[in-house]
Amino acid sequence: MPAPHSPTWEEVLAAFEASAAQAESLITNNPSAPVLPVAAYDVWHLSMPPLPAALRPRAEAIHQRQQLLAERLRASMHSLRQQQVLAEPQDEPRRSLYVDHLV
Repeated sequence: MPAPHSPTWEEVLAAFEASAAQAESLITNNPSAPVLPVAAYDVWHLSMPPLPAALRPRAEAIHQRQQLLAERLRASMHSLRQQQVLAEPQDEPRRSLYVDHLV
């Protein structure tokens, strides 16, 4: 039985870049962007050497890109939820809410 392939840091970073590119195309609603399978690496369970210093700037750029994507996804989800609430039919008429304040 052949040993499982242990990816290199270049392969792992390329997979993260491809994943970020797919997420960006989904956010921008780009219909021409193909949805491709992306290799998912759990770097915490891979037996890999430490990240080489030469790859650190690339890894930091990917991390920053992922953080920006996460923020854009949160904003998109919030906007979608607001639109969903506005689009839901209102079965009951809205009632006024009165609050008594005890001092």
